[in-house]
Order: sequence, then C-alpha cells, then structure tokens
Amino acid sequence: MVKPWQYKRSFKTRIWLSLVLFTVSAIFVSSTASYYIASSVVEKKAYSISQSMVNKSAQALEEKLRKVRLAVLTFMSNQMFVDVLAAAAANKEISKYELFSLNEQVQTPIFQMKLIEPAITSILISTPIGEFYANNDVRKTEYPFKDSEMYKNYKNMLAPTWVESHEDPFFESDQKVISLLIEPMWTLPIKDVKVLVNVGENALKDYLLANKGTENGDIFVY
Repeated sequence: MVKPWQYKRSFKTRIWLSLVLFTVSAIFVSSTASYYIASSVVEKKAYSISQSMVNKSAQALEEKLRKVRLAVLTFMSNQMFVDVLAAAAANKEISKYELFSLNEQVQTPIFQMKLIEPAITSILISTPIGEFYANNDVRKTEYPFKDSEMYKNYKNMLAPTWVESHEDPFFESDQKVISLLIEPMWTLPIKDVKVLVNVGENALKDYLLANKGTENGDIFVY
C-alpha cells in the first residue's frame, strides 16, 4: 500500500511545509482583511469628500443665482424699464421709431445689470409691442420668442422659473446657458410680458469650481 506523499517526507520537511502553508494562509487572510478595511475607509472618505463638495457647491450655486435674481430685480425697478411696461400696457401699436427709442432707453440699465452680475450673457424682454434687448447681443430674428418651445412650455407660469441648461436659441452666443424666465409685477394691468435672462453655463461652472473648497473633483451644470 502506497503511503500518502506527506508521509514520504522527513519530519523536518513536513514541519517546513506546514510553516510555509501557515504563512501563505496568514498572508492571504491578512491581505484580504486589509483590502476590505482599506476599501471601506476609502469609500467612507470619498463619500465624505463628495458630500462636502456637493454641499459647498449647492451653497455657492444658490448664492450665485440669488445675485442673478437681485441684478434682474434691480433692472426691472429702473424707470426706463417701467416706461417699456407703460407702453406695452397702453394696448396700442407703436411706430418703429418709438420701438427703437424705447430699446435705446433700456441699454443703460441692461449694461448696469450685466455689470452687477457678469455671469448674465443676455436678456430678452418680450412684450405685446415688440422685443427689447442689448444692442451688442446679436439676436437671431428668425426665432421669435413667442413661437418658441420655451414660450409654449412656460406661457402660463405664475412664479419666476429657472430653465435647465440648453443652447441659446435666441442669440448668437455660441454657448450653453441656463435661463431665468420671469414675468414682471406692475401696478397697471398688463399681459404677456416675459423677461428672459440667460446665464452662461461656463461662468457658473467656473464660479462653483472657485468656491468648492479644497476637495478635488469636477463639477457639471445641468
């Protein structure tokens, strides 16, 4: 009868093989345990960093959008903008010269609004008597605001609304924007006046990256 192979070895060899087997097993168990412990620590740390970054980014974004809203409200309180509302509330057609004059009036407050908040790329004021915007913003006249999907989707809105990131269909800006769509409140009855304010996506991203703290990571704006 043939003895098992281990019995063919000397006692010294068997002791050595046992020590080797024990050492390999210990290394394997230790390595496995270390991997799971390290994995758990890294996962918790990554989650903590990610959560901190998300919280800081959310606070920074809210602060930036609050500044945008403040700049827009400051613009809409300007007497030159109020004159546009008054002309629209009169419910009568105006000449091209009157439309041109009103548009020239709002150039200064539009400039001041962009100066207050540089992230604002353009503004479009849609009224029953026509559209108003900055002279240096190249308008795509083939895309009337009232024929757009944005107007159809938000025609009956009651509160200021943020529109998710999209390519600007109304101006030759060649960039993605998020838009604040707001209907001005006024003492006189006036219908179908919308103010569209575009904020550059890249400007928002740069602001968030500058205010995310010391954590590493990238930020996407949607």
